[in-house]
Formats: sequence, structure tokens, C-alpha cells
Amino acid sequence: MPADFRNLGDLIREGLRRRDLEAGVLQARAVSMWERVVGETVAAATRAESIRDGVLWVVTKSSAWSHELSMMREELVKRLNAELGSEVVTDIRFSVKRLPKRETRKESVVAPPRALTEEEQAEVDRAVCNLDSPFRERLAKLIAADILRRDNTRPCPTCGGPVRPDEKECPYCRG
Repeated sequence: MPADFRNLGDLIREGLRRRDLEAGVLQARAVSMWERVVGETVAAATRAESIRDGVLWVVTKSSAWSHELSMMREELVKRLNAELGSEVVTDIRFSVKRLPKRETRKESVVAPPRALTEEEQAEVDRAVCNLDSPFRERLAKLIAADILRRDNTRPCPTCGGPVRPDEKECPYCRG
């Protein structure tokens, strides 16, 4: 390649660095890559909202999710920074908030409690496979319980959150 030709990506990065914008781009990438880094199951229960001063702010659908993920904070920071190729995220903070409506499932007949299918167990295993923390087993149990809970609920007509068979709306919408 002639000396005056350079990779477009290199030129963009150089321009961003010259204008002190590279850090902002990396921070935006940290927020946008949250779902890919944590996996489908955790992503369904969380949403990365913003990053300020190296702290990634993540909303979870319950205090149980916030608690479990906060115990895995260091591991998640390492995984995010490894994906980014730079030490962008220094901490992660979790809070509970009603998440926006996702794709809702059709109502189904309530089934009695059961064991996970092989496919569901594989989903749990994929979600925790890269974790070396002592909380791996606890998070796996939480995810399995969430999968089984889906069988005994239907989507809230207002927000899409889980509703028990004997209720019309979820606890948040009932007020």
C-alpha cells in the first residue's frame, strides 16, 4: 500500500484523538455493548443507561438482579474493558426501575413447576459460562428461576412486565 494511503478506521481514530473525542466514543460503546457482553438472559433483565466518570449506570428489573450483578461487578468491569480494549469502565452501579416494554409473548396456559429443558439449561450455562466468581452458581439459579417464572406468568397489558395468573396487572401498574 502506498505511504499516502491509510486505513479509514485509523484516520477516524486519529481525528477523534486530536479533538479529545475518543474517550466519549469509547464510553458510548461501553453502554451499547452491555447486552452483548452480559448475554441474552442478563440483558433481558437489565439495560445500560449511561456512563459518567467511568461509572456505568445499569437499570435492572428487580432488586434480586441488582444484588446478584453487583456481586459480579468486578468481573463485568473486566469483561467490558477487555471488549473495549481500554480501561474505560471503572465501576458499575445498579438500580431498579421498570424497564421499557420488550417483545411480549402470547398468553399461555399456566403449567405446573417443572425442570428446565435441555435448551433452557444451555441458555443458563451460556449466561454464566465466562464467570469465575463464587456467585456463578447463585446467578445460574436466579436465571433458572426466572425462566421457570415465565411459565407461570403472562405479560402485563400496560407495561409488558410479568403478571401472575390471578391478577389483571403487574404490581407496578396496579400502583
